[in-house]
Amino acid sequence: MFSCPESESESAQTRAISPSAESSSSPLPVVDTGHVGRRSLLIEMLAARGIVATDIDMVVLSHAHWDHIQNVDLFDRADILLHRHELRYLRNPHPADYATPPWTGRLFTEERLRVVADGEERASGVNILAAPGHSAGSLAVAVATADGLAVIAADAIQNGIVAATRRNIMVFWNAEQADRTVARLMSYADVIYPGHDHPFRLNGRDIEYLDSRPINVTRVPGQAVHVEKQDDVQPWLMPGIEQQGAPRVSVPARGRGFILQSRGARRRIRLQACTVR
Repeated sequence: MFSCPESESESAQTRAISPSAESSSSPLPVVDTGHVGRRSLLIEMLAARGIVATDIDMVVLSHAHWDHIQNVDLFDRADILLHRHELRYLRNPHPADYATPPWTGRLFTEERLRVVADGEERASGVNILAAPGHSAGSLAVAVATADGLAVIAADAIQNGIVAATRRNIMVFWNAEQADRTVARLMSYADVIYPGHDHPFRLNGRDIEYLDSRPINVTRVPGQAVHVEKQDDVQPWLMPGIEQQGAPRVSVPARGRGFILQSRGARRRIRLQACTVR
């Protein structure tokens, strides 16, 4: 499984969720396709694994914001998986929602769209998780790996600070839903693959990245260099968000659920299914 990388160098994100061996009959999915500025990088990273776009038979879109979907046309043989609330919303987005321009729906053909719901297993060890709030029908993907349960959270958890504070920092649909989603995903995940950060684990409120990368700071003559750690960020809410008609979402304490078994791990994780009304 692949997720569109964040940086121009190969990210740990893609390495960590690439299966060590693929059966010829197994679906080969991509989660999100990125924006056009990442198009050549996406092609290169697939090629590095001996894969071309026509080999991909499933594209899971975490949500319909422009920076996550623009390269979907590369995968012209793949089914496009989208949550039903996201599909409904992109057909008539809020005028203030700059991340979902009116042309968004034209990127998809109806015959290739597949509506998915919370708890669906779309491949062995790969489950869909409803993750609403950042957008109307955001979803995440849970993947059983040798390192535990990896959750490809996309913008349901944009970065490590969101995970540590349990507050989504950019909300276009419903802030309360978004924050509940952060808590829900964090309760399941051993490793988080965020929308705009490198993959990490959370130890209390300490963010432990899976890869270590140097930070180069270039000092401008006459200017002081100040590096500050941000422990909290005030969320940005889309103007007019109160006009968004959020459906009521509940996560039952008991009831139907599904099981994920982490590869190489004995523990079994029960994920309570999310009911959307």
